[in-house]
Amino acid sequence: MKKKSIAAFIAVNNNPEILDKCLAQMQFVDEFIISDVSTNKKIEILLSEKYPKARHFYHENIDIKKRILEAQNLMRSDYLMLTSFDEFFTKELADEIIQILSLDEDFDALQISSMEYSFGACFGRGEYYNKIIKKGKIKYGNSNVHEFASVDGIIKKLYSFYEHHSNPMLAVNAVKMFKFEMINAQKFTDEELHQASIEKMSGFQLFKTALTNWLRLSVRFWRAFKNYRKYGYGGLCYAYSDIIRVIAEHTSPTQELQFREGRVNRNDTRGYL
Repeated sequence: MKKKSIAAFIAVNNNPEILDKCLAQMQFVDEFIISDVSTNKKIEILLSEKYPKARHFYHENIDIKKRILEAQNLMRSDYLMLTSFDEFFTKELADEIIQILSLDEDFDALQISSMEYSFGACFGRGEYYNKIIKKGKIKYGNSNVHEFASVDGIIKKLYSFYEHHSNPMLAVNAVKMFKFEMINAQKFTDEELHQASIEKMSGFQLFKTALTNWLRLSVRFWRAFKNYRKYGYGGLCYAYSDIIRVIAEHTSPTQELQFREGRVNRNDTRGYL
């Protein structure tokens, strides 16, 4: 049985220097599919000069799941490895992947865990997710942008990990959380947006919602801080991030409704985004 081939799907948004480091540690793959939502010409130059195996695609759609499903039609390899430019593969993991691809064994997915780094702290091993998936086997059950790919069939786990360097700054993470929840809100129907809109609440409903959310956010913050306080500043930022996500989730449907009704310009970011 011939060695199984593998393509790396890499989600990119600017940061050519970080992308360069990411690609340099993935030379074991047969092709790179670079899914780029930026217009940074430095990325195009980097790929053309250093990475001939790379195929570069620009996307206006920042919904990562749609781009991954499109990549299945673009890839030439047997398996697709789902990655992002802030993920770095250790030599141990690369060797383990090469070894299992060379074996005369069939599988539909390989699950791999990460070593998580955020806000300057190492948070330890992350959960196992389907990371390397046979072509045509990727499935998503719902429209939530946070959902991970599911696979039916033979699934194996690898021992080694990759390093995920996420959220270097709290401000960056806040923007990311709001962007993710705005993507989710765009999938709502007009009826669903009206039902979720804070603007449609009565005065009493608004007061009740504000009080409930204040209590909910306080409990959520202290629970997260209790679990992660050993990481110091990183743990505090993690606790703040947890409540930022809840705020983004709660307010994004109202913001999306304002966009659709033309009361707010979707592109009016005042240069901050």
